[in-house]
Amino acid sequence: MLKELAKHAGERRRESGHAAYTKIQRLGAGSAGSVHLVKSSLDGKFYALKVIEFKTMSPLQRKQAENEISLLKVLNGPNIIKYYESFREGDALNIIMEYAENGSIHDKIEEHKLKGEYIPNEKVLSCIDIVILRFWTGCHR
Repeated sequence: MLKELAKHAGERRRESGHAAYTKIQRLGAGSAGSVHLVKSSLDGKFYALKVIEFKTMSPLQRKQAENEISLLKVLNGPNIIKYYESFREGDALNIIMEYAENGSIHDKIEEHKLKGEYIPNEKVLSCIDIVILRFWTGCHR
């Protein structure tokens, strides 16, 4: 059994970085990079791959991107996207996260705006801690 575990661990190490994921489609893009739907060749599951391009970033922006990983590693909750791993390849920082099939908070806000509906208080309150935490960590870097 130990040999089997060691073999599996060795396979995971050999197949890392982009080699372990197949891009399915682009989910979005911003000024610092993009997010893609990817499928893992290790477990066959779908994940979100956030690619942050360092080549156009200042040293402060790079540090903030790296701080995001530290924050993602410790955050845990039902309304928080789960962090799995990160790796650097070339001039890009790559973050593997949970794929939110139902969209992001931004998507939900846009849906409500289009329908002309208010967002229920309980949904707003469940997200407010995340917003405060992001603001606080951004101010104290």
